[in-house]
Amino acid sequence: MSGAARGAGFTARRIFITAQLGLVTAAVFELAVRHLRPDLYAQRPRDLADLGRRLAPEYDFVVVGGGSGRALGGTSLLNGMLYVRGNRRDYDGWAAAGNAGWSYDEVLPYFKKSEDARPARLRADARHHATGGYLTVDEYRYRTPMADALLDAGRELGYDVVDYNGETQYGFARFAGTVRDGFRCSTAKAFLEPAADRPNLDISMHSLVERLLVDPQSKNATHVVFTKGGRRYTVRATKEIVVSAGAVNSPKLLMLSGIGPKEHLDEIGISPVVADLRVGDNLQDHIALGGLLYLVEFPVSLVVPRQLNTKNIFDFLVRNEGPLMTTGIAETLAFVNTEYSNDTSYPEVALYLSAVPETVDGGVYVKGLLGLSDEFYSAVYEPVLYRDGFTALATLMHPKSRGTVRLRDADPSSPPRIFPNYLAHPDDVRTLVEAAKFGGRLSATETMQKLGSHLNPYPFPACKHLKLMSDEYLECALRQHTMSLWHFGGTCKMGPDSDPAAVVDPQLRVRGVNGLRVADSSVLPVLPTANTNAPTIMVAEKASDMIRDHWITPGDLFG
Repeated sequence: MSGAARGAGFTARRIFITAQLGLVTAAVFELAVRHLRPDLYAQRPRDLADLGRRLAPEYDFVVVGGGSGRALGGTSLLNGMLYVRGNRRDYDGWAAAGNAGWSYDEVLPYFKKSEDARPARLRADARHHATGGYLTVDEYRYRTPMADALLDAGRELGYDVVDYNGETQYGFARFAGTVRDGFRCSTAKAFLEPAADRPNLDISMHSLVERLLVDPQSKNATHVVFTKGGRRYTVRATKEIVVSAGAVNSPKLLMLSGIGPKEHLDEIGISPVVADLRVGDNLQDHIALGGLLYLVEFPVSLVVPRQLNTKNIFDFLVRNEGPLMTTGIAETLAFVNTEYSNDTSYPEVALYLSAVPETVDGGVYVKGLLGLSDEFYSAVYEPVLYRDGFTALATLMHPKSRGTVRLRDADPSSPPRIFPNYLAHPDDVRTLVEAAKFGGRLSATETMQKLGSHLNPYPFPACKHLKLMSDEYLECALRQHTMSLWHFGGTCKMGPDSDPAAVVDPQLRVRGVNGLRVADSSVLPVLPTANTNAPTIMVAEKASDMIRDHWITPGDLFG
């Protein structure tokens, strides 16, 4: 048996044993949370059946949600919670491409409309921030010493500490996210919970939407067909259907409903084709070279065995403080450029700086989350297990590669086929290779050297024949560990009449179909320089005004 195989076997056994201990710890922890923090298990909003209601045969508006998160709030229930809006030039670029009403100055009010900023540093900037909205934006209640060290390292490299949602995005910044009272503030918590008792709102959970019914002659979208509890339901929308199922499931649903590329729908057997549109094209994502770990010699980051102790658990459950109240994603964030761009007004790389290295939990959770094989984990991380350190995830913000989403078959329960087409454009490879060197620059600063910072010396197995951190090694590593940030977008592209790739117009109406809009990250024509949560919420805020303005007249409001 080879050494690699033996190591992989050891890793698998250790992870299994650690996982069993982790399950016991998690069960005890969850029991304590349920009894001491019942507020974390609030069940509002609830399914209409739980409220004693029956599904009506028709509604004015039917919103199809869920998305990849498969729950109320979609992926805002499981994302990294970073609240990042993007760059002025992102939205001005959308407007310049023919999307009237979507310039930065026109979308900024919608970002502010939903925001309830808590940190004093944000509240002081009334030009860019607001209070009183439904969505709480705050900092976590605990910061690791590593987070502040990385900010100091950024200063040492000449970068300012900025508010990336403020006047300038270029520089280093503290985390600000969708956090309320120290905990996640999902869109369900922010927007649906306050409306949970409204008599004109019915929520049907545990439902799978199969297709929309569109009259092939009139092209009116009229009904939503879904299954729930083994039964099929058909609900009529008297005014509009709004699809908000995300960049993967929104195109899937449209194509199942006969809206999409005719050649593909014919191949799958979807009939009739009611609108021949480029649904599922233009798939974009933010990606990075994952797995580069920098080790330090002091206890300044988060390591599970050290953090799961009685004091920290007590602080979490009773005091709302301590290390368990921090984020595992990016306490420090930076927007920078590589040598291929000197335009500080439009940074091309985001650095997600995390004090939670891949070795934090011995491979119980993070290994599976990142999709790492036993062989890879054994070779790269086993020798430095539970060591303190940081990762610098250098992420390409303006990818040139484009992918597609297609149907697997005509069965609504089948997952779609996703072709991300990562690294297809050579400029993406070139920029990511250069960007991956930022971690080394941070590690080499005086600030980080005082902590004994150095690169994990164990190379990626498929690249160990190459000089560590050379361009050749980094490109090899990039192709071994291409890490998605799950910022999918663009698959129901917004665009003007002159854009043959556009699926929706600037009012988010599906072209050639009446009474149907899309409002989620799939409409983003080009990904903004941001995580997609905040821009998607902005799209929804703007969509609600568009729908209101279309259907409600001044007479309706004032009699």
